[in-house]
Amino acid sequence: MSSSPAKVSVGLLVKLGLVAVAGVVLVALLLRGVDVRGLIDRVFAFVREAGPWAFFGSMAVFPAFGFPISPYYLTAGEAFAAQMTMPGVLAAALLANAVHFSFSFWLAHRALRPAVEWVLSRTKYRVPQVRPENETSVAVLMRVTPGPPLFLQSYLLGLSGVRFRTYMWVSLAAQGLMGSAFIVFGKALMSGKGGLAFLGLMVLVVAVAAVQLVRKRLARRDAGAA
Repeated sequence: MSSSPAKVSVGLLVKLGLVAVAGVVLVALLLRGVDVRGLIDRVFAFVREAGPWAFFGSMAVFPAFGFPISPYYLTAGEAFAAQMTMPGVLAAALLANAVHFSFSFWLAHRALRPAVEWVLSRTKYRVPQVRPENETSVAVLMRVTPGPPLFLQSYLLGLSGVRFRTYMWVSLAAQGLMGSAFIVFGKALMSGKGGLAFLGLMVLVVAVAAVQLVRKRLARRDAGAA
């Protein structure tokens, strides 16, 4: 019996490609004698000068248009923990995500949906609708399945008919866990604290394992109910 090759998601390939490009750029800079640490310090100085309002304000808006949220997570702790404390940074990041998710849902549900429905009305297809009894499972699976970028997840959920309250609590729970782990890890990594960086990495690993466990259990439950 022949086994079919495992499929690799396009999103994962893109992320691996970006990591590879970043690694090549870093090696090239080191070989050319560029003071990478000094460059990083200047970037953080610029972020600090912009202030937390500008930083977290842009975090609330830009990801809705496709800007990756991971740079915010990795720089927030190092840039503002001394000024706001780490719990303050985590709370500000969660608030920024709440605004970002609300904005993305509005864009999908109010701005994009009429246009999508109008285009599909010229075809035999319709916008898929999620039944209320399945919306929590769909929202959780969308948020914890690797591949689709964050803004695309939000748009798909907003178009699917998932109710706002379900969309919001699932989104904040998933990103609150993952985002906090990334912020702690980024702070430890950038400040050169090996023990704290290892702790942050372990928190990140546990967070990833937890969301994958939830995803697999929901997938098995849905398969059994089918």
